[in-house]
Amino acid sequence: MACLVIAAAALSGLPPLSGFFSKEAILGALAGIENPVWLAAGLLGVFLTAYYAFRLIFIILFPRGEVWKEPVHDR
Repeated sequence: MACLVIAAAALSGLPPLSGFFSKEAILGALAGIENPVWLAAGLLGVFLTAYYAFRLIFIILFPRGEVWKEPVHDR
């Protein structure tokens, strides 16, 4: 479980993990471009990556505990 959390943190770009340095370099290059749309797209990609990585962790660590019901078959 600890490996999953560390991997999600690195994928999300949290410092001092490896993903931080690669995302920082990419976003730094995008910030230098005149068109800010590319930076916005990069930031959106960073947000979505972090969101879905930690969503996976929260689903695994804190399940809702819903009971699966058998489907009702109408005959």
